Amino acid sequence: MGASWIHGIGKGVQGLQEWKNKYNPLYQVTLENNIKTLATWKERDNGEYLFYWYKGGEMTYDVGTVFKLFQNSLEILQDKANINTSLKEMYSKFNLTQKTSSGDAKLDQNIKDYTFAHFCGFEYAADADQISGKYISNDYLFLGPEHIFPDGYIQIPITLAKDLNVILNQKITHIDYSGEYVNVITDNGQIFEANRVIVTVPLAILKSKMITFTPQLPQSKQDSIEKMGTGLMDKLYLEFQDVFWDEEADWLYYISDGNVKWGITLNHYQYTKKPALILFNFGKDAREFSELSDEDVIRSAMETLRIMYPQATDYVKYYRSNWNHDQFARQAYSFVKVGATKEDPLNIAQDIDKKIYFAGEHTNFNFIGSAHGAYISGIDVASKIIDD
Repeated sequence: MGASWIHGIGKGVQGLQEWKNKYNPLYQVTLENNIKTLATWKERDNGEYLFYWYKGGEMTYDVGTVFKLFQNSLEILQDKANINTSLKEMYSKFNLTQKTSSGDAKLDQNIKDYTFAHFCGFEYAADADQISGKYISNDYLFLGPEHIFPDGYIQIPITLAKDLNVILNQKITHIDYSGEYVNVITDNGQIFEANRVIVTVPLAILKSKMITFTPQLPQSKQDSIEKMGTGLMDKLYLEFQDVFWDEEADWLYYISDGNVKWGITLNHYQYTKKPALILFNFGKDAREFSELSDEDVIRSAMETLRIMYPQATDYVKYYRSNWNHDQFARQAYSFVKVGATKEDPLNIAQDIDKKIYFAGEHTNFNFIGSAHGAYISGIDVASKIIDD
């Protein structure tokens, strides 16, 4: 229940000449290793979608116009923002519903909150008061359609790990780079000695100090680690006996009464022909759900689905992610938080004495928060070690 998509297979990245006529490197891996993928839509917002709301059934207001106004106003407002301006603050005095106001101030606010969640909460796995207004949408996207893996993303790491000596079930607690060699020490006292070490743990693990360093990491690197944001997104996969929803829609959007819980649902049937839905939560809602039992989470999801579709049947199978309680992740993916800058991922990526190197999506500002961003950062570090 981790990564699902290759976000743009290529070729090319708009605005980055070095990727001209090149595929997304993860898609290149699938081509070279005969890994099956399925095309979905060109971009998420170009898919077929339907809006539902808390009063039941399909939404009767023109949310699409609000979306367009958000997109058209973003760059203008960003020019006036600074690094301490959140997305929420940036739009605090901007009337997003000016062209489609319902006359109901609460409903207008719900639509505004959902717009933030749709465009930024989903992409950065965070809430509007946490996301940097200045740096949203400043990352780069590969061109081309989005692809999913009918047999799972796990095929990528399995393929990449082929013929490598991967040592499993070793919990690293300390890295000592004070001597000629680097010592990587596990919780049971085992020591692995190396000339160079690449640290690829998630940002949340660096923040937690689950792994300590001797000497301590440079203060500037520690500061950048703290300033960056760790996003949280969780998925709930529900499989049913039959399809009771709109088969042709890619996305089912739900505008609730005062929050954005269960606001985004993917119609999995559209691509796999399995009668299944994948429901998403992120930010504070994901953290709240992370403390609940499977039964309570599913009950909440089904209550929402039955508002959207009163004829909804009971599920027959489910899978649930809970990244907040995964001790080796503690997050979904990273984002530029209020107070951070584009220099912070670069600072985290900086090597220490050509001994300790860092990689991961949180070190790659251009592709932050993406699986291909993590992969590219690893390729970059490997190339740097060769050059060094």
